[in-house]
Amino acid sequence: DRARNVSERLSSTTTLTVNIADSDDLDPSFIYRGCVLLDGACINPEYTASVPAGSLRQLSGGLCGRKLSFGYKGFDDNGKPISFKTTDADLTEDDPKPDYIYELTTPSFEVVAREPKTNAASAPLSLTVILKDVNDNPPKLSMVPPVSITAGDGIRKVANVTATDNDEGPNAVITYSIYHVSNNGMQKFIIDEKTGEIETRGRLWLENNIVLLCKPRCRRNKLTVTVIHAEDPESDPVVYSIISGNDLRQFAVGQESGIIAVIRKLDRESLTRYQLIVKAEDNGGLLAPATAQSFVGIVHATDADEGINAEITYSIPSDIPFGINGSSGEIRTSKPLDYEKQNEYRFVVTAKDGAPDARLGTASVTVLVRDLPDEVPQFSDSRIDVRIPENEPDVSVATVQAFDPDTLPEITYVIRKGATDLFKVNPKTGEIKTTKGLDFEKQKVHELIVGTIENDGNSAGDTIKVVVDVEDRNDVRPLFVSVPSL
Repeated sequence: DRARNVSERLSSTTTLTVNIADSDDLDPSFIYRGCVLLDGACINPEYTASVPAGSLRQLSGGLCGRKLSFGYKGFDDNGKPISFKTTDADLTEDDPKPDYIYELTTPSFEVVAREPKTNAASAPLSLTVILKDVNDNPPKLSMVPPVSITAGDGIRKVANVTATDNDEGPNAVITYSIYHVSNNGMQKFIIDEKTGEIETRGRLWLENNIVLLCKPRCRRNKLTVTVIHAEDPESDPVVYSIISGNDLRQFAVGQESGIIAVIRKLDRESLTRYQLIVKAEDNGGLLAPATAQSFVGIVHATDADEGINAEITYSIPSDIPFGINGSSGEIRTSKPLDYEKQNEYRFVVTAKDGAPDARLGTASVTVLVRDLPDEVPQFSDSRIDVRIPENEPDVSVATVQAFDPDTLPEITYVIRKGATDLFKVNPKTGEIKTTKGLDFEKQKVHELIVGTIENDGNSAGDTIKVVVDVEDRNDVRPLFVSVPSL
């Protein structure tokens, strides 16, 4: 105050707290590995991904052998979450009930209820937690020394394999199967699913040196991921196989059904996404690849603002064969990609915050399309006419040339129709030669239809016609047709 006597003046203090309200003054900033930061933002952020050409589908289904993570609730025998109820003998029904603080002590694993104001604590309550076993341990096979048996027929015991599983109960029940037999000997052996005893079921020859690979399996239901289907225009049967992305043998595909299933435990902490390339092949060796997952990549942006000003939404142009999750930044294909039509895509991802007057951040994305052998060779010419002299073997007739749009062309030339006893074609170069001399007097014109093994079609461009005109040579002596009598 302002008392006249300075020594009698009195004063008091107070605390003023100023809360600074966040304003939308910062742009979203993309973050990527190895970026150079400037004022908290990446300089020229660019993302690059590589995906295969073909049809793309999204995986469905859950995970097998999910691990227990932090934050799981404990449940009682009735399946209800465990909770605590505290009573105090000093309080009557009309007294206000304090909000108790619960503390978990270690290592005794006891719970104590404490009053916040008086710090009075209850007697400790001991807890007992029983962990339920999950099927998270694979069976382990014991080593089996090499086995020698005599050649011949009949049912004979080869060996007995055993495996152990550290799980308990039904999770530790093991079944056995033969995974692989060398020298195409799968039909010559059988294994008992329960005991692991291996017996012969076919003739064994003295020259055979056979290696068997056995696989124990825990009792785990196969989780179906998806079902793929391919149709052959010629109605030939189609066989499916996984050709990439299954290095740990965690997935299997039915050769005839196309059902893709999980056969081993997946660990999300180790790998969150899998990309499988599945091949559908007919009897002629023609194939069509597809993938069982359409994931391309993830972009990530941060915003130093708070609240709605820091909520980021991602978007990409609508005229490209990709889509993006607006919340997570995950990019996936929206339609099949064709390497031969376009092998690279470049587009911009926009990150927009949630403020009414939104601020933006951008990043460049480059997607490289990997080529797959999905194109067949084609001929640009439909006909070639040549003339060669008669009676000369190993003469170069002509050289045909087909074009394969794939990155790694696969072209094998073959004569589909014509005198293969008189002509031959080099399967690699396409050069046509005679195998022996032609005879003008027997046949003046030869027609050959040349194609490729990779393309068995009959449409325009699938084959080429080679017309060979044989030139006459003076190789026949004159013959008297009549002799007058004298």
